[in-house]
Amino acid sequence: GTTEERQITYAEQMDQALADLQARFPDRAAVAKLAMEHAKCEASLARKSKDDARLLSACLKAFEAAEKLVELSPAEEKERSALWQAQTAQVLGYYYLNREHWGDAESWFARATSSMEANPLLATDREARYFAAIIALGYGKARIGAGQPSSASPMLDLAVDRFANLVADFPEDAKYRMDWIESLLARAELRWSQKETEGATVDWHLANEQFPQLSGSSLPPFKIESLQKSFESLRARIQE
Repeated sequence: GTTEERQITYAEQMDQALADLQARFPDRAAVAKLAMEHAKCEASLARKSKDDARLLSACLKAFEAAEKLVELSPAEEKERSALWQAQTAQVLGYYYLNREHWGDAESWFARATSSMEANPLLATDREARYFAAIIALGYGKARIGAGQPSSASPMLDLAVDRFANLVADFPEDAKYRMDWIESLLARAELRWSQKETEGATVDWHLANEQFPQLSGSSLPPFKIESLQKSFESLRARIQE
């Protein structure tokens, strides 16, 4: 069979094996973690085959498994598990954001934010810092979509600062730089719409300085093209 068919067969076998494990060991954190990882694999298969209903179902399964993981984890692993809970909630936030369901997106980003809050890993852990930045960016965009620009502003400020710090600490990682540019452009758009032309121009110039450093990176070209489009549309207005 094709790779995809093999993956589907494997996923079905895994479903069965997981169901057996969950029945036998309902209180094991390791089983919850396995369920979460399996749901994430299912989600990426669904993404590839553009199966929207299956994607949503897999993302929800991943979140539920992560919730269970937090509940069952021993004390020394709770912080890491809470991070997975935030990450799976954030994936759902972006699922709804990309489909312009602003209210659903907001409520998932709110969940992701509360899972991250006061997590000591935020101070030291690279992955935690990245999740926190991505969550703030999505939350800000969802609030703009929901017609709440004033409450979007502090979220985008957080996203810009968090990505700027990641870029400063890990300048070799092009993904952080790309996300920093995206958050700068989102904030510039917001500031422009709020008639804060000076702030918008500053953000736009900062994004402009970062663009050349993306060339030669292995980032997906469609992501860079979409940033380039937002950038050009803003340039036209700023330079009028």
